[in-house]
Amino acid sequence: MNYKDMLESGEKLIFVTRLHLYIMIYPIVFCGVFGLTFTYGGWLTGEFELFCNIMTYAMLLYPLTITIMIIQSRYVVTDKRVIEQTGIVAKRFRTIPIEDIIDVASHQTNFRKKIRCGDVRIKFKNGKQTDYRVFGYLFKPHEFIVHIQDLIEK
Repeated sequence: MNYKDMLESGEKLIFVTRLHLYIMIYPIVFCGVFGLTFTYGGWLTGEFELFCNIMTYAMLLYPLTITIMIIQSRYVVTDKRVIEQTGIVAKRFRTIPIEDIIDVASHQTNFRKKIRCGDVRIKFKNGKQTDYRVFGYLFKPHEFIVHIQDLIEK
């Protein structure tokens, strides 16, 4: 099941984005440093060689799972709601109706603006209280916000 299956009849798809590849920087650096350490340590000492080999291969799995997470995650704006789709095996969907959204804002550093990556914070009514939902490391956050603001103003 994906977000297209969640659309109600007559609901129009306006904008779809995903997580930015920028999220891969830390796992790659982390796995590179520790993977090389385990590989070099096992080769240099000759002790714990099996352990070091296992840890090296395990370090390769971490960026792979992050990559699959990026591919599977979607953030969708329709004319009625915002849909967040996450999960690799068990998909999880969270929705926010457009009429409940109070405010939308983003946070980006200068570097993240240049690569079109940012965090989007949505303030919305949840019953009698106000809640926030933050979508971190989105690709094209400005376009995501513009579409939501256009729908709020209508």
